[in-house]
Amino acid sequence: MEENEQKKRINDVICEITGAREAHQGQIDAVHRLVHQRNDTVLVAATGYGKSAVLYAFSAITKLTTVQIVPFTKLGENQRDDIARAVPSSKSVWIGSITFPSLAPLPLPLTPEYIAN
Repeated sequence: MEENEQKKRINDVICEITGAREAHQGQIDAVHRLVHQRNDTVLVAATGYGKSAVLYAFSAITKLTTVQIVPFTKLGENQRDDIARAVPSSKSVWIGSITFPSLAPLPLPLTPEYIAN
């Protein structure tokens, strides 16, 4: 598949996931680097830009398992729900101390919420 066709497909997947009319060029470029060039990629963008759509699109296109580490419990739960809505064929799972109660007593200050308490 030619690069322009690859990028059009990526745009279509992102638009299907987000409901946007057109994906941001940065989203398309990031997914293209990950999927077709297999390069490490960092996307720095403002809140609301659609960074999560890059993760969702990568998983939707490659059918690979992805792991997302989030700093806040509620954010993680929201991300799981967003993925389940945006990519119905996904198997989104939130793993935390509620999922595995035996992890709860471990003193692992991994989130700001934990540190604050």
